[in-house]
Amino acid sequence: MKNIDNVIKNLYLCTTNSREKMQQTLIENVLFTLDTPMTIQEIDDFIKSEFHLEIDSYETKETLLQLVTDRAIIKDVNDKYYISPECKESIVRNVVQNNDTENKRNERIKAQIEAYKISFTPNEITEIITTFNEYIYECFLEFGRKAIQYFLPFDNNDDSNSSLWKNKLNKLQNSNQKKVFELLILNYPDTLTKAELDYLDNIAIKAEYFFSLGIPAQEFDRFQDLKLNGLVILVDTNFMYSILDLHSHRQNENCHQITKLISNNKIDCRLVFIKKTLLELQNKKSDFERNIITEKLSHNQIKSLLDSEQLTSFAKNYYERKLIDPETPHPADKIKFGNQILKSKNIEIYNYQFPQLEDATFINAKFQEYYDFHNIKNDVRIQNGMSEIPMKDDKKLEHDIYLREAIISLRKKKNKIDDIDFICLTLDKGLIDFDRYANGKKGINQETPAPNFILPSIFLRKIRPFIPMITDDYKKAFITSITVNTIDNTAFPIQSEALQRSMTYFKKLGIDDPNLILSIIKQELFYKEFIASEKENKEEEFIRGELDKAFEALRNEKNSVEKKLANTEKERMDAIAKEQEKQKQLIEQIGTVSSDFTQKEIDYKSEIEKIESNKQKEIGEKDKEIERVKIGKDIKLKKGILEAKRKDYDDKTKLLTPFGEQAEKKYNYFVLRFILIIVGYFLLLAILTYKIGWNTMEPITFFLGGFGIIASYLYPAIFGKDLNPFKFFKTKKGKYIEEVHSMFNFNIKEYNKLNEEIKNIEVDITKLETDEKGL
Repeated sequence: MKNIDNVIKNLYLCTTNSREKMQQTLIENVLFTLDTPMTIQEIDDFIKSEFHLEIDSYETKETLLQLVTDRAIIKDVNDKYYISPECKESIVRNVVQNNDTENKRNERIKAQIEAYKISFTPNEITEIITTFNEYIYECFLEFGRKAIQYFLPFDNNDDSNSSLWKNKLNKLQNSNQKKVFELLILNYPDTLTKAELDYLDNIAIKAEYFFSLGIPAQEFDRFQDLKLNGLVILVDTNFMYSILDLHSHRQNENCHQITKLISNNKIDCRLVFIKKTLLELQNKKSDFERNIITEKLSHNQIKSLLDSEQLTSFAKNYYERKLIDPETPHPADKIKFGNQILKSKNIEIYNYQFPQLEDATFINAKFQEYYDFHNIKNDVRIQNGMSEIPMKDDKKLEHDIYLREAIISLRKKKNKIDDIDFICLTLDKGLIDFDRYANGKKGINQETPAPNFILPSIFLRKIRPFIPMITDDYKKAFITSITVNTIDNTAFPIQSEALQRSMTYFKKLGIDDPNLILSIIKQELFYKEFIASEKENKEEEFIRGELDKAFEALRNEKNSVEKKLANTEKERMDAIAKEQEKQKQLIEQIGTVSSDFTQKEIDYKSEIEKIESNKQKEIGEKDKEIERVKIGKDIKLKKGILEAKRKDYDDKTKLLTPFGEQAEKKYNYFVLRFILIIVGYFLLLAILTYKIGWNTMEPITFFLGGFGIIASYLYPAIFGKDLNPFKFFKTKKGKYIEEVHSMFNFNIKEYNKLNEEIKNIEVDITKLETDEKGL
């Protein structure tokens, strides 16, 4: 029974965000430990070797994408990932804190051991502490969060953990160690401190993170009823596009992942398509031949196409692949051999006949249901200021209706109308919405059947609990995973636990509608009020009260919708009646006076032209308003940018003054030194003249003066520069300014560029404001 409980618990945890958090934690730990950029494959290999876990590269890629979005890690130009400085700093703090907590805890256990007055060597004490900690880990591995009860100070008759501590007892070397180990376990509840209780709760949290990764394969194989067995998955044409790489779509990776899981026998499902879908795919061959030219282009021609930046995203992807591999097949060729390609990926045609659907009258009758849905959807969009969605062409609509009726037919044939033994994967959200609308039109006392269509990404989340965990050593995987330093110990807040407990009462009351449950638990005060009701043992009464409120809200909403529909229908019938009356009167007028009809015809045409003119005028006004809003947003954005750049410019301007003073000070020292050298030079000549005599010094001063004159001509001749003292001192002053800027890493070019950008933005804002006034 315990094994079944564990399986159910793991299946539940697989559906929570704990799984993603555990994978994020492992990846952060890998990148932090190695502290070097790594590829996806390198990350997977390290997790397998160090944590004894195999994570699917698809899930690793999805987790990395989320971590990049959260700025916990960074992706470089070589498609390698490394941990961000902020995340690294957070982990370092976590490591230091955990190490400090672990050291203090080990010191407390050591003090307890020493209190028993038995002599041990340091190594023997370490062995006792290590064995005791391993015993705690294995209790949580075996019993999950329930293991805490074995360590709390109250009577507990459950001795199912006895085999664990006895096994650990036998691994100790001598009788004194065994004696102290037993005393530690027996006295542990009485010596339990808040810090130790926090330690146990921390392990429980980390254990549940680990269990969220799934069930070990050997355990999973024992419970056949929990597996997906024989699920038939039909695929829409757009799913085939993704598998054949015939379009660019965010669901492409999900489609490939599903085929990979089925091909590798990770889940027991069949991917199939009906003949109608294959025919629709083949009919698209001419479209691709028209949109992507079949002529063989040279390398430079393809490069010119790409450089034009006028291609659609799909055409761009195709020619980029063509540039790398000239043998890349044309999309039309993929369709031509599509059946064989799909078969190689274990997607086969479903040879099941639907004779009742071949009747055109039956299918055409279903068109009106889609038209009603389409009109309702566009009415809602118009009310919300959105543009209308164009109607699908008849061929596409006929296929979609046929596909939906085929799934319904299969479920009825197999008596599986209320489950998903038959489901269709599609990328068309409009088709999914229509299916939900059509299913919801059942009577008030009838249950809404299971959906017929589902997105590949949603399907992947649904089947995740049915993919077993892969590990070569479950115990090692558990211990290494829960000892990583990057798990956030606050990830199971009070409201999360309250939410899980509340599900018990929803289940007890038979409430399984996700929309109803979400409408209740998403209320801001739900968790607080539920926890308060627990203190008074009124949980079920509280949930019932919330359900009554939700049902009342739904009833009011239903009544409001019904009233609105009734009014709409009455208005429609009144309008029809009025229109019929007008037509009757018009016919009478035509029968009696032909001239009146001619005049009215002229009047109608004039009225139509007037209405059309007013309509065009309204459209023009709306276009102006849209343009005005757009310009307003541009002005607001540019003002925001201008404010930021002005602040940056002002900050840099404030730095210029001390920098200028520093440079001016250096320049003044230089000038002073220069003047002192000149004065000293002439002072030296004066002293020598006084000491030696003018007759001796006269020829010397003559040659020194002549040297200065000759040098003033030689310098420009040799170096090609003008010997201009003013220019020399100006240049020297500029060098001192550059030197100060360089010393403080102040980029004067960037400063000037920033000033120029500010001026340009101001000009842009002025122009936009002028344009806005002109509308």
